Amino acid sequence: MRNLNEKSIPSNEEIKEFWEWCGFTYIMNYDDSSIIEECRSPIGERLVPTIDLNNLFRYAVPFLFSMGLQTHLASMSSTNHIAKITDAFGKFEDVISVAKDPALALFWALDKVRNDKVS
Repeated sequence: MRNLNEKSIPSNEEIKEFWEWCGFTYIMNYDDSSIIEECRSPIGERLVPTIDLNNLFRYAVPFLFSMGLQTHLASMSSTNHIAKITDAFGKFEDVISVAKDPALALFWALDKVRNDKVS
């Protein structure tokens, strides 16, 4: 079982790669004076997702569930939260992440799964 130590806020590049893995697309739109990057959700919504529990549970957790992975989020104390991802079929090693912010604990656990699945 891997334990991910608390990490900092993800970079814009890490966030973009994470949401692309979850099915978001980034489109470059050009107009006369600028280039605008537009983001669309897997169901076509125009939005730039942030790392918060609402977006993670709306887009990332169902994506993991479709791969047979289960997500657990709990408070260990008033200042520490733990996210654990388990494989319902036992093919994937459990991932645990701890952070002060529950959204960051969940993001880093999900991101570790993404990195393991991509590499």
